[in-house]
Parts: sequence; C-alpha cells; structure tokens
Amino acid sequence: MACRRIAGRTTISEQGDKLRNALFVFGTALFLGGMVAGVVQSIQADHRLPTPATNGLMKIETLLNEGNYERAASQVRLSLTIAGEEPRALFLLGQILWAQNEKEAAIQYYRRALELAPHFADPYHSLGDALESIGQFSEALKQYELALSINPNLAATHWKVGVMLGKKGDLDGAIIELKQAVRLDPGHLPSHIDLGVALEKRSRLEEAAAEFREAVRLDPNFASAYNNLGNVYWKQGDQVRAAAQYEQALRIDPDLASAHNNMGGVLVLKGELRQAREHFQRAVSLQPNFASARRNLAHVEEQLEKNGPAKQDGSEQTGEDPGD
Repeated sequence: MACRRIAGRTTISEQGDKLRNALFVFGTALFLGGMVAGVVQSIQADHRLPTPATNGLMKIETLLNEGNYERAASQVRLSLTIAGEEPRALFLLGQILWAQNEKEAAIQYYRRALELAPHFADPYHSLGDALESIGQFSEALKQYELALSINPNLAATHWKVGVMLGKKGDLDGAIIELKQAVRLDPGHLPSHIDLGVALEKRSRLEEAAAEFREAVRLDPNFASAYNNLGNVYWKQGDQVRAAAQYEQALRIDPDLASAHNNMGGVLVLKGELRQAREHFQRAVSLQPNFASARRNLAHVEEQLEKNGPAKQDGSEQTGEDPGD
C-alpha cells in the first residue's frame, strides 16, 4: 500500500529517499573534489560507483609512477589534512619521499603507517628497502620477513630476502627464497640471475645454467646473463660453449669488464696470449680495481716477456679461471 503524506510531516519512505539522495550527492561532491578518503560510507547506498578513497589513491599512485612527485605529494598531503592519518596515504607519502631520496623522512612515514595498520604488508617491504639502503641489514631482513608473514605471495620480497641471505653466506636459504620469487613472478629477470648465481656457488651447475638460459630468453640483450652462462659452461669443462657466451656478451656490451676478463682466460687456455692480454688490458681499463683482471694481465705479460719477441703466442696456461 502506498504511503500517504501526513500534514506537516514526510513519510518514512520519503525520508529514506531524501537521506539516500543527500548521501549520494555528498559522496559525489567529495569524489569530484579529489578527496582520497572519508567518503566510503557516504556512497554505500549506490554500489555501482567506485570507492572514492580507492580511486583517489590510485590517481596518486599513477602520479608517483609517472614521476610527478610534487603533484603526488601535494594531493596526498591534502588527503591527510582533510581525512586524517590514513595508513595507505601515509605509505604513499613515504614512497614519494623515497623516490625523492628523502630516506629518513620516508622511513618515518612507513613506520607511522605500520603503527596504524600493523597488518599492512607493503610498508614492511618498503621499510626494509630503506633500511637496507642505509646499511641496517639485520633490521631490513626483519622487515622483509614481517611482510612475508602477512602476505607470503610477495615475489619481490622473497627476492630481497634471497639476495640478503646469499650475501650472508646462507646459500641454501637464498635458493629457497629465490625459487619462491621466480615461482610467483616468472618474468622477474633479477630473480633468475640471482638464483642462478646461488645455484652456481652451490655447484648445482645444470640448474644454474637453466636459470641463466631463462634470463637470456626473457631478455636476449642482457649481456651479463650470457657472461654468467659462459661461466657455468667453463666450470662444466666446455670451453667452446663458454667462449661463445662470452663473445655474445661482448657483442651486446663491449664495455663489460668481467666478460673481457673471462674471454682472456679462454684465450690463455688456447695459448693465444697476445689476444688474451688485450682483453685483460681492456678489463682493467674499464674497471681499474678489478683484482682478478690485474693478476691475469700481470701473469700474461710475464709469460710473453719470458717467451721473447720471436714467439707470437705461448702454450703455457696462465691466469685465473673465468668467472673469478
């Protein structure tokens, strides 16, 4: 039965309509004003609309990704002024400050976001990044592990933990984490490279080669991947395939010092000392503190001097193995 107007009053149905319309108009006005928080309840009467808070934060994230830091910071500060301390907004401001190399300020905002939302995984990862960058490695590792305790599917965090464990000498732990990283994000090139390096150090050469081959597949122009693959082939005793990988690395990046050093090692093994010397010299010129290349160069020059000018090349192997 239809509700009738009673003199001087509105019906419950009409009151509900007015309230719903008022909430819709208020929520829409806030949305158009660019606010990023505080309007979720005001638009719940119409589930077809996007949440303004989420929409606003996405706009700020877009500005951040575009490198428009000043505008992103201005908008997120406005949001914090109007809506108060909201963890996601605090985290985004930390990200903006981090991108502007204001590390200490970024750390403060990450910590504040976590005080308000201790089950928010992203700030733990970013805080770990920041602490790692200033040399606080143990604390950084703790933050990464906290992030994974909340969300175990963060591929980038598994990668970070794997790299840190590898630096600490925990190769088995590093391999576990890096395998998780490539499982969660198969297209992440650094995870494949770092996993390959850890496997190589553990003498799991076939597995290491597979990771470096996958890295080459993902990026055929990544010179270091060819160089690393050449090192594995060298350790497997296949100098021919090793040399082919070093040559490919140098075709892509003629200034890759480690590939020059490694190619020099191959040439020494073949007795081509003058050509080897050129590669060692190039490695040292590119990287003056490259100790292995300096030692190899000294060995080769000594051998050439001993052989005398009459001999173009020597047959005695000198220098260090590639990959050192």
